[in-house]
Amino acid sequence: MTLYLIALALYVVLVIIFLAAVFSVALFMFSLLFIFVRTKGGPSAPFVPLPKAALLQLVDIVHVQENDVVYDLGCGDGRVVRALSSTKKVGRYVGIERNFFVYCLAILYKKFLLDGDEKENVNFIFGDIFKHDLSSATRLTMYLFPGVLKDLEPKLEKELQKGSLVYSVDFTFPSKKPKEIISLGRAKHCLGRYVYVYEF
Repeated sequence: MTLYLIALALYVVLVIIFLAAVFSVALFMFSLLFIFVRTKGGPSAPFVPLPKAALLQLVDIVHVQENDVVYDLGCGDGRVVRALSSTKKVGRYVGIERNFFVYCLAILYKKFLLDGDEKENVNFIFGDIFKHDLSSATRLTMYLFPGVLKDLEPKLEKELQKGSLVYSVDFTFPSKKPKEIISLGRAKHCLGRYVYVYEF
């Protein structure tokens, strides 16, 4: 009888794991379809998490003051926003993500990984960075592909406050010269090798 109950419990656990995996894949595929339909196949970027070592270096590079509003465009699971908020202890932080699956991860991580004060200063928005007003931002971080940066540049020129700083990891804007290029000292094949700092 005991072996039967153990086998039954194991079977139930395996079924739950299988159903959770199927649900996760289905949710991810739905989010990709949602993005494609919503943007009509327009500029997009996959969720590519910034490696932890590069993330820690980026946090050191981004200077945040009391009244700064920091946006992370295409924030994924919110790791940049969380790291900045936890480290800097000042400013307000906003992550924008249009992949519903990873947006949900960002919300969950915020709930369980940030303390009360940090939660108050962090907000995640489910939406398209091209459709969101960025005029309140004084600092922006991003890890976006060149095609997206090309389409994003006119929007930033139009909406950002004068003197706003943009920190772009690995990729550059096509027609704007960076104020500073910071090497993160990572090997050639690694992600997160450079941070390009722009002043708009």
